[in-house]
Amino acid sequence: MNSKKFKIFITLLFLIGTTITAGIPSFFPVSSSKSMSLNGIYAAGSDGISSLSTNPAGLSQLNGRAIEFSVFGRLGQQDYVNTNETLFRSFRDDDIGFNIGAFWKITDDVTVAVDYNNAVQYRVNWPFAKFFQGDSNSAVLAFDHFNDFSITSINPSAAVSFGNISVGASVNILNIKHKAGFYQGDPNWEATVAGLGGYQVDYSADAWTFGGTLGIQADLTTDLRIGAYVKSTISASLEGDAQSRMLTDLDSTVSKTSLSTDFELPWVFGLGVLYNLSDNLKLNVDALYSLWSGTQSVQNYSFGNEIWNNRFSSVDSISGYKAGQFQLQYENSFNLGVGLEYFPSSSVTLRFGYRYSQTHFSEATYNMLYPAVDQHWLSFGVGFWFEELYMDLAIAYAAGIERTVDQNSNFFYPGNYNGNAFVPSMNMKYQF
Repeated sequence: MNSKKFKIFITLLFLIGTTITAGIPSFFPVSSSKSMSLNGIYAAGSDGISSLSTNPAGLSQLNGRAIEFSVFGRLGQQDYVNTNETLFRSFRDDDIGFNIGAFWKITDDVTVAVDYNNAVQYRVNWPFAKFFQGDSNSAVLAFDHFNDFSITSINPSAAVSFGNISVGASVNILNIKHKAGFYQGDPNWEATVAGLGGYQVDYSADAWTFGGTLGIQADLTTDLRIGAYVKSTISASLEGDAQSRMLTDLDSTVSKTSLSTDFELPWVFGLGVLYNLSDNLKLNVDALYSLWSGTQSVQNYSFGNEIWNNRFSSVDSISGYKAGQFQLQYENSFNLGVGLEYFPSSSVTLRFGYRYSQTHFSEATYNMLYPAVDQHWLSFGVGFWFEELYMDLAIAYAAGIERTVDQNSNFFYPGNYNGNAFVPSMNMKYQF
């Protein structure tokens, strides 16, 4: 092992981890630089430890042993224009995601690996103020308006080769954290000068759960490889706390109580083809299908205090939110992508990618907590090889496809939704 290069590698890890910001409402998992620059799916290829989150059969293509680190930012912004032509625009929040792990090809046919990664980051955060007017009083109040699902994953994995066929499996150990904030109106405020026109409500809950990923790759010819994988559905019962002054002011009860809610992710099926167009040019075509319609149609929130359950059992006529239940009514979604990988020299690789990404939100689902739209993703990346050290850089841009939601389908939040995002990424691998 070259100790000087290893020290450079470790130093870069800490420098990178302090420079990237992020924020975008998407449940699509973030891959490392190589996969992202080739469309983000890359089912028939191999991308080191990033393969553990997509197709673990790709581990069989790796050699020797290595440690890897990748870091990414997701810098996104959402727009919502309601039927009154009022524009709302979300913050570009500061978040960061990373992936760290190692693999080891212990025999010619068996490769093992483990990693820790930020599997999913769904985050939207809006600046929000509301004007309240009664018979004899008025007020302008500001609220935190956000929805955040953060899922981290530990993935022990293995892949085995049987001639031209490789099979891989990952056990996905997941920690799910959910935070949300919005407001509820005071139904008595117009008739009295006491109290406030609206109150902030905050939720925070988390849970551990498990899932699995199974993949296969097969070399049909020397130039053609196919790959497929399936990710299991994931369900968890989240436990935490809910807070609001509203219950103290209006119902003379506690301002904080326990909270429980269920959360589900769907079955996901990936399929890809990797073809060598020439000695220095590769083409990959990939598809992903997610069975969101099989997950929960509503997200129910149960509170430890019965007064809380009664207060939040109906739709708020001002905010449009039913604090004890969010309507989901998801639809199945698909992603379709293509990528090109060009090798101008033995130490440099150029990559280009495109992906159409379909949201799983139905018209009834849309509101400011769930605003994501269909997107066109364009990506570019470059890879460098310095003997034992590999480095990949990538940048992706997502252009939203405007979605118009009709008031007949969504009474409280009709209008036009859109959004965009930038995703920079860096991945480093030290092979020894």
